[in-house]
Amino acid sequence: MAINRKLAFDGVSSQVFEHKQVARELAVRHFNQSTVIDLHLSALGNAYVNEAGGVNVQAFEFKAIDDTGREAYIAINSAESPHSGFVSITTWHNDLFPHAIFD
Repeated sequence: MAINRKLAFDGVSSQVFEHKQVARELAVRHFNQSTVIDLHLSALGNAYVNEAGGVNVQAFEFKAIDDTGREAYIAINSAESPHSGFVSITTWHNDLFPHAIFD
């Protein structure tokens, strides 16, 4: 099932929307010298069905890309998580070393 259909089926679309707004703000601050051109949900962390039949999601992970091609993964723990309030921003290989080192 496509992730958009799965989110609607599981009833977490509104949670994704709320967390995506926060992720966008964090991405804009992270890429402060460039422009965020893409931000999308890349994973749900520790999702489970609760006693009432609803779905609880512990964390939402978004992938942000700026106009220079840099990528960042932004993980936001939800209110249901024991780690609520914690956020992680991870950048990958294209942020580890300045290109000048290899020139």
